[in-house]
Amino acid sequence: EGGKVSILEDNRDDCVGCRACETQCPEEAIEIIEN
Repeated sequence: EGGKVSILEDNRDDCVGCRACETQCPEEAIEIIEN
């Protein structure tokens, strides 16, 4: 949880609980959620 977290914060509403929606979540954000 270092610099990648910023991506999740930027799209937090779209990425929460999102595991496979690449349209809403960047690959890096998806990795954070899965981990």
